[in-house]
Amino acid sequence: MVTGLSQLPKPQSTAVPDGYLFVLTSRQTFHDVLEIMFRKWPGYKRVTARDYEIEGQEGQVIIQSGWQDKILPGVKIAMNILLRQSPS
Repeated sequence: MVTGLSQLPKPQSTAVPDGYLFVLTSRQTFHDVLEIMFRKWPGYKRVTARDYEIEGQEGQVIIQSGWQDKILPGVKIAMNILLRQSPS
């Protein structure tokens, strides 16, 4: 059983600000920015371990090959932390 989930905020989509698109040119660059943003927050270890996925407006997971076609001005994205179940 996973504990502590009630303490987590509700997932939200966030629009990508126009001024940030020059930074978010690839999934790797986006990951690097996330590492900086989460440095002092819960979930930092999950970010550094890449235990997350980025979801586009239509609910599709955005992978590196589709990054430049999906991350456009004003697009809303969501970040999902992946919780892996330990073998019992």
